[in-house]
Amino acid sequence: ALAGTQSLPELAALILDSARRVLHADRATLFRYDPVTHELYARVDDGQTEVRFPADRYVHVDDKASLLARTKERLDGRVTTIHVRQGHYANDPPAGPPPDVTVDRIADLLAIDWARFAP
Repeated sequence: ALAGTQSLPELAALILDSARRVLHADRATLFRYDPVTHELYARVDDGQTEVRFPADRYVHVDDKASLLARTKERLDGRVTTIHVRQGHYANDPPAGPPPDVTVDRIADLLAIDWARFAP
């Protein structure tokens, strides 16, 4: 199905549906960045309702510490980086600033007290 898809909205819908099924989730949402308003936005539910959130803080979760370091160098002060030591690049050394949080498994994200990262 993906190979025959030509339009970006159709492709995004296929990817979101696949992610939802694999994760056994009720729904999945793709947020996009609006550079004019500096907001993340998405169409939800029926596809007609739009939600928007300020995009002045970011969270980058990855198993590749060198990518986290590059993100932190570019967005320092506006990003929380989380290194997951699970996956192909789990032992990738950070080439720059260390991540803010390190967890052993992706499931460990459920135990994080996110309030501590609020500005």
